Amino acid sequence: MSAANQNKIAHHHQSPSQKSLSTEDQARVLQYLNSPNNQVERAPFKPLKLLGWLMLIIIGLGIISRELGNYFLDQLFGG
Repeated sequence: MSAANQNKIAHHHQSPSQKSLSTEDQARVLQYLNSPNNQVERAPFKPLKLLGWLMLIIIGLGIISRELGNYFLDQLFGG
């Protein structure tokens, strides 16, 4: 294997932390990240609240499904 091919393979398998930006590009990235559009304060993530909403939605869809099933079974079989 030639040295040029080894260099290509080594360059291809570099991890993202080994790649670096030029100082000009890095300055642009930092300017973008520090702009007011990217400084939005967010509420902390609340997994229990998400779990509660998921449970309500699943239970609600289950109730709707059961009622629709009962309605259509009554229509089909005259119950």
